[in-house]
Amino acid sequence: MSEELKKERGILHGMLRAPFRPMSRRGQLIALSIALCCVALVLLVWRGESSKTPFFRFFRLAELSSLNARFLARGPLKPCDDVVIVALDETTLEHLESYPLPRGVYAKLVDRLVEAGAKVIAFDVIFAEPQNKEDLQRLDALIAEWEAKPEPERTAEEKKYIADLKKTRGEIDEDGKLAAALGRALNKGVWVTCAIDLVNTGDETARFKGRKITKQEERFLHNFIYLLKKPKNKEEREELLKVYPPVEAVGVLPVIPKIAEKCAGLAYVDFTPDQDGVLRYETLCTRFNGNYYMPIPIMAAWHFLVPDLDYSKLCIDFSKEVQIADIHIPADARNRMLINYCGRSGTFPTYPLYDVVTGKVPAEKFKGKLVFIGATAMGTGDFIVTPFSARLPGVEKHASVVDNILKQRFLTRGLAAATTDIVAIVVVGLLMGGLLPLLAPVSGLAFTLLLVTGWLGFAHYTFCVYGVWHNMVYPSLTVFLCFGLITLYRFAVEDKQRRRVKHLFERYLDPAVVSDMLEKADHIKLGGDSMAITVLFSDVAGFTRISERLTSAELIDLLNRYFTPLTDIILKHGGFMNKYQGDAIVAAFCVPIESADHAVRACSAAIDCQKRLETLNKEFEAQGLPAMPTRIGLSSGTATVGNIGSAQRLEYTVIGDSINLGQRLEAANKEFRTKIMIGGYTYHAAKERIAVRDLGLIAVVGRDQPVHVYELLDYAGQLSEEQEKLVAVFEKGLALFHERKWDEAVEVFKEALTIAQDDGPSKKFIECCDEFKQNPPPEDWDRSVAMEGK
Repeated sequence: MSEELKKERGILHGMLRAPFRPMSRRGQLIALSIALCCVALVLLVWRGESSKTPFFRFFRLAELSSLNARFLARGPLKPCDDVVIVALDETTLEHLESYPLPRGVYAKLVDRLVEAGAKVIAFDVIFAEPQNKEDLQRLDALIAEWEAKPEPERTAEEKKYIADLKKTRGEIDEDGKLAAALGRALNKGVWVTCAIDLVNTGDETARFKGRKITKQEERFLHNFIYLLKKPKNKEEREELLKVYPPVEAVGVLPVIPKIAEKCAGLAYVDFTPDQDGVLRYETLCTRFNGNYYMPIPIMAAWHFLVPDLDYSKLCIDFSKEVQIADIHIPADARNRMLINYCGRSGTFPTYPLYDVVTGKVPAEKFKGKLVFIGATAMGTGDFIVTPFSARLPGVEKHASVVDNILKQRFLTRGLAAATTDIVAIVVVGLLMGGLLPLLAPVSGLAFTLLLVTGWLGFAHYTFCVYGVWHNMVYPSLTVFLCFGLITLYRFAVEDKQRRRVKHLFERYLDPAVVSDMLEKADHIKLGGDSMAITVLFSDVAGFTRISERLTSAELIDLLNRYFTPLTDIILKHGGFMNKYQGDAIVAAFCVPIESADHAVRACSAAIDCQKRLETLNKEFEAQGLPAMPTRIGLSSGTATVGNIGSAQRLEYTVIGDSINLGQRLEAANKEFRTKIMIGGYTYHAAKERIAVRDLGLIAVVGRDQPVHVYELLDYAGQLSEEQEKLVAVFEKGLALFHERKWDEAVEVFKEALTIAQDDGPSKKFIECCDEFKQNPPPEDWDRSVAMEGK
C-alpha cells in the first residue's frame, strides 16, 4: 500500500475514532439554529396531529403504537378479586343449541347468582326486542276468545283448557321469566344492570338510528342519568360543552319495558375505537335528548360501591372527572377514560354460563362479587382490539374499566404530562444543538441513542409506576431530526477531508464498497467472512451455435436483452449479482445482507427467471432471433464473502465449494434435460415453499460423496394435475431403480413417458437401467448416477 494511501487511511480512522471533533464556530451556530428549527417543526406537527391529513395522522398512529408497546412490555396486571365474568361461550352454545339464548336461561342464571350471594349483576346483553312475541299474541287471542264466554256457562273441560292455555303461555313467556327473576333479585338487594345501545355515530346519513321509543321507555331511561356536578349553571355548562362537546347519540335501542321496570340500572355499551382500530378509551358520558347517560361499567361500579344507590354519590364534572363516592375517575377533554387493560382474554375469572346455570360452579365463586354476563363465543361478533389482543371479548373490557375504578389504577394524559413533553422537546433540542457539533459522528450517534433511550425509559417507567402517558414519539423525533439534519450539514459542508478521502479510494474500489468501507474502516482487510449462502448459476444451452449465427453487435444486443430481465428478477428477490461470465450469470443470496430465507429467495428467482424466459424466447423467435434456453443450478452452503484480491485491487465477491457445486448442478441439467436443478441443502431449506421432483443421487467431478439433487418445478401448490401424476410415477420408478429392479423400473419410467413424452429424467434413467443391466454396479453401490461432464 502506498504511503499516501496509508496516510489517508490514518486520517479516516482518526475521524471515526476521535470522541470529540468540534465543528467550526460558524458551524456550531448553524447547528444550534437547525436544532431550534427542528423543535419548532415538531411542535407544529404535534399541534396538527388532530387533523385528518395523512402526514399528521402518521405521527399520531406511531404514538399509539408506542402505547401498545408499553402495555406489552409492562405485561399483565393482577385483576381485582371483586369482578368475575359469566361467559356465553362455545360450551354454553353447544349445550343449549340456541342463540340468542332463551331469556328463561338468563332468569335461571340470575336466580343462581342471587342464591350464591352476588352483590351486583351487569348484563352486557341488550334485551331490545321481546321473545316469542307472535306465539304469545296468538295465545292471548285464543285465551280471550275462550274467556269471552261467561264463566258460569263454561264446562269443566273448557275451564281446564283455559287453564292449560295460561300455563302454556307462562312456559313460553321468556321475557316474563327474566322480569320475574330480576324482580326477585331486587327484593333481595341484588342490583341488576342491563345494557342499552346509544347509537352515537353522529352521522346524519346513517340508516340506523335506533328505534322510536315510547313514553314509558323514555321514563325508564330518564331514571338513570348523571347528576351534574360542575358547572351547575346551565349557561356556563353550555359554553363549556361548545368547546368540549360530548358524544351525541342520534338514537337508542332500549330494553323492553317488561324487563326495564325490574332493572336497577340501564346503561349503554361503548365500543368506539381509536383511529388505528384499538379501543383505548371508555366514553364516560353520552348525551341523548338533552340528558347525560353513563356506560355500563360506571353504572356497575356505582352499584357495587354505593349499595344504597345514593345518586348524590354519582356525578360528573365535564371534561375533568366522574365521581363515585370518594373515587375520582379522571376524564379527558372529551369525557373519556383511558383504559388500563389488565391483560389478554381470560385475565379475569371466567365461568361458562351453562356450568353456572347447572350448578357446576361453586357458589362461593360469586359471593360478594360484581358479575358481568356477556358473550365470548366465536361468531358472536362482540370482540374488540386492545394493546394486548386482537380479539378481546367486549365484556372483558367492561371488567377492566371496573377494575381500574375499584383499584384506582387509572391511566392519565393530562396537562401536566403534556407540559412535561413540551419541555422535553425543547430541552433535548437544545442539548442536541449545543453538544452534537462538539462530538465526532460515532460519539454523536451514541449520545443521540443515549438521549432517546433515557426518554423512552422515563416514559415507560412513569407509565408502569404512576399510570402517566408521556409522549414517546415527539421528543424522540426531535432528537433524531436534530441528529439527522446536523449530521447532514456536517457531512455536506464541514467534512471536506472525508469527501477527499472518499474520492481518493473511489479510484481503486467500487463506490458502493467505498461507502461501506467509510462506515466500517476497522473491518477493511484482505479475505472475507464465512457465511451460509445460496448460489445461483445459469448458462445458455447451445450458446456457441447461437454466437456463430450472429454478428458481434447482434450478439451483444441479444445478451443485453437476455441479461436485463433476469438480473431484475434476481435483484428483486434480494440476490447479489456476483458476475457475468460470457452467457452465464453467477448470483448469490444472503450477500451482503444476511437473510435466513436465502434458499427460498434463490428458488423463487430461478422459477421466475424460467417463466420470464418462456415469454422472452417467444419474443426473440418472433423477431427472427435465436431462443436462449437456459439451465440453472442452485446450491446452498458455506462460502467466503468479502473483499478478495490483492493489495492493489480488491473485489467484493464470493468463493467456495458451494459455488463450484452450483456450476456442476447447472451442467447436470444437460444430461437430465431439465431446466432447474437444486442440491439437497437448498431443497431442505426451502421445501415448504417449492414443488420439486426427486432425481436421486449423482456423482459429480471433484466430490468424493454423491450429491442428492432435485428438479425444481414450480412454487408449492402450483403444479398441474399432469405434473403431479408425472412426479408420482417417476419417483416410483426411482425407488425401483435404487432396488436394482432394472426391468421393472424401465416399465415405470416408460409409463412416465406416456404422461410427458419428452420427459428428460425418465429417458435418462431408462438409459441408466439399460447400462446397469449390461454392467451391474458393485455390491456397495451408493445408488448414484455418474455425470459425464464437469
